[in-house]
Amino acid sequence: MPAFHARSFSPSAIVAVSLACSIACADAHSWLDCLDWDVTTQTCNGYPRNWAGKPADPFGTDRGRDNRPSGSVAEGGLVCIGGETMSDQNKYTPQFPRATLAAGQDLVVRWPAKNHANVGVQRGVQLFISKAPDGGDDFSHITDKAAYLQQCAAAGGQCEQSFSSGPDCQQPGVDKAECMATFRLPSDLSPGVYTLMWWWEFNAGEYYNSCADALVTNDNNGNNNSNGKPGRATDSSAPSSSSSSAALTAVAVSLTVVVGVALVVAARRYRLPPTTSPVLPTAAPHALRQLHTPCPPVQPPPPPRRTAAHVSPWTQHKDPASGQFYWFNAASGVSTWERPSVIVA
Repeated sequence: MPAFHARSFSPSAIVAVSLACSIACADAHSWLDCLDWDVTTQTCNGYPRNWAGKPADPFGTDRGRDNRPSGSVAEGGLVCIGGETMSDQNKYTPQFPRATLAAGQDLVVRWPAKNHANVGVQRGVQLFISKAPDGGDDFSHITDKAAYLQQCAAAGGQCEQSFSSGPDCQQPGVDKAECMATFRLPSDLSPGVYTLMWWWEFNAGEYYNSCADALVTNDNNGNNNSNGKPGRATDSSAPSSSSSSAALTAVAVSLTVVVGVALVVAARRYRLPPTTSPVLPTAAPHALRQLHTPCPPVQPPPPPRRTAAHVSPWTQHKDPASGQFYWFNAASGVSTWERPSVIVA
């Protein structure tokens, strides 16, 4: 029976072998960890499908979420697989919610480096959006990656970023380094639920994807939420068009009230007669003074009193607005506040 002899290895050789094994045996994959990551609060506002059933927690822990589609974009590889199919669309929970986004919104997407940051050829990470709202996992409109990215940019979106994005992702050989990048949804998305697919090509022809659902709203007016993301909620520092219209209406009402009060005060102060245009006195010298004071109203006078002694054209009347008396000459059509020298007794 042949003898077996133990062979010793130097510590440096053991370290070299261990390092080579760790690099060669490292997980050659990654996945979508969060679709809508809040950098300020360090919380996720939108998870991939079925995260509650297969959570990759703590961050970067391998739970089999490294889905590998069978082909490229042109080969029909945009298919949600693994535990992220359409049957898993409703498996969101209050702890792991579905994302609610706005057309044109910026969103921070997060994924683990898995030892691939700044390693090899960087082919980027793409965010593919399904064809229509509430249309399921239909990506049939995407047959060419470059053409899709151009269409996304033309609609105001940003659908591609570097895999090695983020300050903690700029180092190779780190399994659980945190990678993240800011994408932007196209502004022409109609409201409804869309499937968003995280897509990454590691080696040439080696693809990985993750699927998440997002309820997209039509608030694409450039408003900001508390995290500075366009389209979430109204910014109180910028008045909306409705509030501006309300302010203009309030100003108009205020001016109307002020003018009305001024007219009332003027009527009481200057004892303005009714709105019927009066006839200015012209037959007496004192008529010139009446040009600077309000004139009494003109109204049909009663038949003048006639006496046997003489007949005067002046008759006395009472202004219903001010309660003052004025005199009217039926012959000349002149009215005056001052008592004429000759009146009917």
